[in-house]
Amino acid sequence: MDRGLAAAIVVYVPEQIQLERLMARDALTQPEALARIRAQMPIEKKKSLATLVIDNSGSLERTRDQTLEVYRRLSQQGQEA
Repeated sequence: MDRGLAAAIVVYVPEQIQLERLMARDALTQPEALARIRAQMPIEKKKSLATLVIDNSGSLERTRDQTLEVYRRLSQQGQEA
């Protein structure tokens, strides 16, 4: 997953929430949504390989705050290099 990257960021949500959101957003049946999810690397595996994780299972504001914090950290690292 890293392929020489300085950081790998994963926006994480538990699979059940991912399933619910995908079904609602794309008007998919549960089997259709599961097929899409299963066609990708499992989210827990992605999370374990990530350098930075943004937890998207809460409110939009919480996700935004985490995203800004990741941005600040990466910007600070860039200035130190």
